[in-house]
Amino acid sequence: MAKPTFEDDFSNGYSKTWKKESADLSHSIQTAKAPDGSDAIRFELRRTDPNVALGKRSELRLSSVAAGSEQWYGFRVMLPQGWDRDPGSYEVIGQWHEVPDWNLGEGWRSPPLGIYVRDGQWRVNNKWDSKPKTEGNTPEGKATLWTGAYETGEWANWVFHVKWSHQSDGILQVWKDGQLIVDKKGPNTYNDQVGPYFKIGVYKPDWKENPQASNTDKRVLYFDQVRIGENNAGYGAVAPR
Repeated sequence: MAKPTFEDDFSNGYSKTWKKESADLSHSIQTAKAPDGSDAIRFELRRTDPNVALGKRSELRLSSVAAGSEQWYGFRVMLPQGWDRDPGSYEVIGQWHEVPDWNLGEGWRSPPLGIYVRDGQWRVNNKWDSKPKTEGNTPEGKATLWTGAYETGEWANWVFHVKWSHQSDGILQVWKDGQLIVDKKGPNTYNDQVGPYFKIGVYKPDWKENPQASNTDKRVLYFDQVRIGENNAGYGAVAPR
C-alpha cells in the first residue's frame, strides 16, 4: 500500500497546496476545533456574502489531476447540530469539478462528481459525456448514485476510488463509514483534456440563482483528515482514522 500523495489534518492551519475560493471575510474559512474537540477546518457561508467565482461559496480546492488517471480520496465531514433543514434548496459540500476545453469553445459545466446535501439526505451525484465538446450544461448522462440520511453533530467518513473516464473502463467506488455504497463501472466524467480538481467546503447555488427557494441564511460545516493517493494507494491509505 502506497502512502498518500497529499494529506492535511488541519492541526497547523491548512496546507498552502489548497487554493481559496471564498470571500475574504473573517468567518469564511478558519482552522478550528470541531464540536468534538478535534482539529478541523471550519467553513461558513452566509447568504449576504459576496459572490465568488460566479456563486455563493466558501471552498478550498486542489489542482487538477491528469485526464484518465486513477485516484483515491478520503476525508471526513461534520454537519454540526443546528444545521437547519432547508427542504427546497441544496448545498454541494464536496465536488470534483471539470475544466472546460476552452480551445473547443466549452464553458463551465456542473461537476462530474459531487456530494450534495438536500432535505435531510446526503446525495452522491454523477455526470458524464463522451463527446469531445459538451454543448452547454447538457451531458450525455447523469444520475444520483446514492442517497442516505445525514446525522448532525457526527463525523461522516468518506472514501472515493475513481478511475476517471468517459468510456466503459471507468471505475467509481464510494464508501461511507466503511460501507461500500457505490460500485459503478463505466463512464463517470466528461471527455476533457484535463482531469477534475477536488474541492471541499460549501457551495449554495440557490442563494444567487433562486434565493426564494431557501429558508436559511447561514451554513457552517467542518472537514478533517483529507488524504489523496494515486492508483496504488488503496482504501487503507486514505480512509479517515
